[in-house]
Amino acid sequence: MNRELENLIIEESWTVAKGKRKDKPLLARINLGLKPLVGDSRYPHWFGIAIQLKSPNKDGFPSPEESSQLAEIEDMIANALQKDNQSLFAAVLTANGIREFVFYTSDPEAAKARLAVVAAEIDTYEKIGRAVKPDADWTIYRRFI
Repeated sequence: MNRELENLIIEESWTVAKGKRKDKPLLARINLGLKPLVGDSRYPHWFGIAIQLKSPNKDGFPSPEESSQLAEIEDMIANALQKDNQSLFAAVLTANGIREFVFYTSDPEAAKARLAVVAAEIDTYEKIGRAVKPDADWTIYRRFI
């Protein structure tokens, strides 16, 4: 546990944006509260978590029922990864039948371990994909702000 990160105060401020991904509609929720931390050397890794939607509509978005399930999963993932500010919740992207949660993390291995614990509790989706890559400049986040 990093005391410096644990004591970091982050004010979340979410906005919604629309766009396109592979010529299909994209809906993004972006945490603008992270703007003062863009490129923060304490969070040099992008951590993406992806869930394939069960029954996306023609635009690739979930039904209201599935949206409720995904909101519960989002809360579980966010609570686990944001504990002690180990990871920062940057965005939620929905497009092409996939919901992706975007984090920036100080410790990729710890983030993977926390996600594994949460994933074991989720029985509504068989597979939760994840990817980690260095992104010290926060280029993925910057695309949306």
